[in-house]
Amino acid sequence: MDVCIIGAGWSGIYACKYALENGLKPIVLERRNDIGGVWNYSDDPEITTVMKSTISSSSRLVTEASDFFMDESIGHFMHHTDVIDYLRAYIEKFKLSGYLQFGADVKSVKKVDGYWHVTYEQNGETKNVVASKLAVCAGLHNKKKPIGEPISSFSGKVIHAGDFKEIKPSDFSEDDRVLVYGGGETASDIIDLLVKTPAKITWAIRGGQHFLRKTLFFQRKGVGQYEKHDFALDTIASGLINAVSRFSRGAPGRRFVTDFLSTGSFAGYQGHGVHLWRNQYKYAQQFFNKNGHSVEHVGTGRIIPENDITEVIDNIVEFKSGDRELFTHIICCFGYQFHCPFLPKPYHKADLEKFYQFVFPPDDTSIGFFGFARPIIGSIPLLTEMQCLWAFRAWSGKIDFRSSDEMAHRQAENIAYWDRKVPGRGNLRTLVQPATYVGLMIKESFPGRSPGEHFWKHPLRAIRFLTWIPSGSMRFAIDPNLSNREFTRLWRARKHGLFLGWILPFLIVMIRLLRLEKMNDWYVNRRERKRLQREMSSVKTARVVKIQPSQSPIEHRKAA
Repeated sequence: MDVCIIGAGWSGIYACKYALENGLKPIVLERRNDIGGVWNYSDDPEITTVMKSTISSSSRLVTEASDFFMDESIGHFMHHTDVIDYLRAYIEKFKLSGYLQFGADVKSVKKVDGYWHVTYEQNGETKNVVASKLAVCAGLHNKKKPIGEPISSFSGKVIHAGDFKEIKPSDFSEDDRVLVYGGGETASDIIDLLVKTPAKITWAIRGGQHFLRKTLFFQRKGVGQYEKHDFALDTIASGLINAVSRFSRGAPGRRFVTDFLSTGSFAGYQGHGVHLWRNQYKYAQQFFNKNGHSVEHVGTGRIIPENDITEVIDNIVEFKSGDRELFTHIICCFGYQFHCPFLPKPYHKADLEKFYQFVFPPDDTSIGFFGFARPIIGSIPLLTEMQCLWAFRAWSGKIDFRSSDEMAHRQAENIAYWDRKVPGRGNLRTLVQPATYVGLMIKESFPGRSPGEHFWKHPLRAIRFLTWIPSGSMRFAIDPNLSNREFTRLWRARKHGLFLGWILPFLIVMIRLLRLEKMNDWYVNRRERKRLQREMSSVKTARVVKIQPSQSPIEHRKAA
């Protein structure tokens, strides 16, 4: 066997396809009895999956494979059942089903004499497979991050967000006071469900957060609502837009546009306009929560915003803002950590940041880790496909690997680069700017290829693809010799082409030239300074308020 692939989610399926495309014979071992990984919903509490109501936060156009498109009828945002249907169609299209082994629970992996020996259990039998290459596609959703102090001192009920499969309106009563702690997309999903219950809700975000609404604020049908066929804001990412407003420079001009389109306000800084959630990071220097529609419940008073938790005494929580509130539940949206206990000890808790391009350990390129790079905006599958393109071209011998020392040196430079460009990475040490990372993957896959080479060979197509979203741009970079039929299908699939392709880049340039963004920043900062002055003048002595059991967080604030 040439390649043993562990996991049959997005990453494992892509890995299988690119292995076959490069003449390698793969086997895919999947512990569950179906494809899809975390996207394949299960009621079983022992299996980590999306929730029953989960809809993708990234749009179809920045999630689909570069050479196999999703059905437009599903809209821009996919329910988890749409994702599974798409992956099934992908498997059928590229004839992958014969290489998938289900119910194959990997127990141990060892490397002996240059080959990977994988032991797994299937149908009550212990089996072995030997392969020269090993692709780890097991995903990050294996082990929940631990809940420590001060939350572990809470006397009420503490729940990890991963424990929820669904939230029904009857699950919480009007006597419940629920604190959602975390600023990621899972927190937004939880908020979307909690607002349908009678519970009193506070949303606390540690260190602030940047948000982006899924669709235009002006298209919304109600507070916190969106339609899956509306304009997807994460498609504001063509090559031409990236050229006039680079992520690496804080996306000047584009920040002004997307904040306004997300919030409907020129004061909607960082996609929310909530001063307690504001942080020091510039646009695109931190992970975007693309479920920004949930922030709208703050404006109506349905959700109370808070920042970091500083102390917990019994069931009373104190925040950095100075507020103290009583809660019955804390829902921790802390995410997951890498955990593959079946791998050799050096990889049990692998430091993925030090792997070359977050894929290969510099000292052993016979093992690769796919799907662990995370984009600040866009989708993980978009990056994963590019990783597979590069890795399997290298594993098949079509291109050469760099030396171990060179990979280690280059990755150290990469880490320093991402620390400069994405200083808000925090614990997400594999967080990258997608356009830059995809460009790196294409350079690795096709060494020596000049960026302008295809432009001069196909100038009209290249210009059109410069106005395309990342998926189409990748397709042209990978295979510029597209047939007329395929190219026409690609081009027609583009919605709002004139606006995204030409009008929006022009607007961004004009915003920069007229310095509208800087003037707006001055106005917002001036307003924030006045707010702080009002607060300081009203707080002349330390605030001490006794919380009564019947007192709501809002009543507590008014008393304060």
